[in-house]
Amino acid sequence: MHKEKFKDVYAGVFVLAVGLVLFAASFSVPKGAAVSIGSDFMPKVTCGLMAVLGGIITWNGNIQAKKYNENNKNQTEEKKHYKELAASIAALFVYMILLVPVGFVIMTTVYITVQSWILSPKEKKNPVKFFMIGAVASAVIYYIFRNIFVLMLPAGILGF
Repeated sequence: MHKEKFKDVYAGVFVLAVGLVLFAASFSVPKGAAVSIGSDFMPKVTCGLMAVLGGIITWNGNIQAKKYNENNKNQTEEKKHYKELAASIAALFVYMILLVPVGFVIMTTVYITVQSWILSPKEKKNPVKFFMIGAVASAVIYYIFRNIFVLMLPAGILGF
């Protein structure tokens, strides 16, 4: 089936197009005068990376499409992960809702821990490892935004 063969190419082109459109739109974000890195910096970086990753997905999709074999389709049928998708979306919404009242450090640690649990295979679930990764990532991100970008993140119940 043609659609199955080129699904990664379609997804990559979509991500590439959205990334480029958003990158172009990020030039309309006003640059702040108070800091050396303005508020336009992160949208440009994020959208630029999105476009680059879309290009990589498209490139890899083309390579996979050339190797695609209709006869082997049933042998390599992938499992659909609808439960994991729904759980990931729910976790993201809970994170967004509780981010300001609870705070960035706590909610980001919890979110990374929960998201890692959702996405990991059953035999590799390690809550202590997931929590440590979440705590370290949260602290590093908070430090970078607070001290390098001089941007405030929601303090929440910790108050810092």
